[in-house]
Amino acid sequence: MTIDKPWFRQQFDSANISQNQVAQELGIPRSAMTKLLTGKRALKASEAVQLAEIIDAPLPEVLTRFGILPPAEIDPVLVSHIVDNMGQLNALPRGAAVAPPVLEIPHHCHCIQFRTASATAEELRTVDGWYVYTGPFTTSVQQAVGRWVIAISRAGELGVGMLYRSYKNYHQYNIVGPMPLSESDIAECAAVLHIVT
Repeated sequence: MTIDKPWFRQQFDSANISQNQVAQELGIPRSAMTKLLTGKRALKASEAVQLAEIIDAPLPEVLTRFGILPPAEIDPVLVSHIVDNMGQLNALPRGAAVAPPVLEIPHHCHCIQFRTASATAEELRTVDGWYVYTGPFTTSVQQAVGRWVIAISRAGELGVGMLYRSYKNYHQYNIVGPMPLSESDIAECAAVLHIVT
């Protein structure tokens, strides 16, 4: 593993931050930071993401400079749908938008972007800008109970949050979270794998 130490030093200088301050931001000892830059300590995925934010560099670039991945190995995730100001899920043309790269998610996942800044409903405004990475949509809703999901009710309502079975009707569900649904007949849902806010 070849680490491009001069590049990292240049990035630290550009960000006006010392190596010790970077270690502090990452929540690791100074000695661990030195070991990272000399290849004697492995870089964790969460540290790579934080480091990219600290030095304001793209994550693929940070990984490449650490010698972890060649740039082509991080597959872009296409935004397949957006949620609009009315809370409706709308398909996007393939390749119309690309989501930020995220490590540790399966290939071929879906990403839904919330574009809800002008929504009248407060729960929609609070999730504006979110990128929600999901698995495929399924009609086997009962298998997702107890997980975070994006769900679509048979009435066309969108819900985001933890999925629970209804106490009143065994065939209905409740979603508790930023976009709740109550006593809903869920048509399909997708498990949430990761959220970038």
